[in-house]
Amino acid sequence: MPTLLIGETLGSFVGTVCHGLFPGIMTGAVGAYALVGMGAYFATVIRAPFTSILIVFELSRDYNIILPVMIANVVAYILSERFTEESIYEQISAQDIVKEFGHKLEAEKNKIDLEDEEYEKEVLRDISSTSDTDSDKKQRLQ
Repeated sequence: MPTLLIGETLGSFVGTVCHGLFPGIMTGAVGAYALVGMGAYFATVIRAPFTSILIVFELSRDYNIILPVMIANVVAYILSERFTEESIYEQISAQDIVKEFGHKLEAEKNKIDLEDEEYEKEVLRDISSTSDTDSDKKQRLQ
C-alpha cells in the first residue's frame, strides 16, 4: 500500500488549496503540508504515530516541522481509533485468515465444542485417579 505517497499527495493538495484561498496569510510551503499529510496519513493507516514522526523527521531533517506533524498525528490517530478498532494491515490479515482458513476454523470450533464435555470428563477422571488414598498407593506398590 503506498501509504506515504497517498499522504503526501493529500497534504500537497491541502497546501495548494490553502495557498490559493489565503494568499495574503502567511502559510507554510506546500512541501511542509506534504510532509505533515504524509505523517498524518501514515499514523492513521499504520497506527504508529511515533514511527510516523521519526520518518518525517528523517526525511526532512527540519525541527520546525515536528510540532505540526505531532499535532496532525495525534488528531489523525484519535480519529482513526474512533472509526475503526484495528489498523488496515490487521484488518487485511484477519480477512486473509478467514478466507484461507475460515472453513477449517469453523470446523475446529464445532469439534472443540463437541469435545468440551469429553475433555471435562477426562480431566475429572484424571483428577480422581491421582487423588488416591495412601492405602491405595501402598497396595499398588506391593
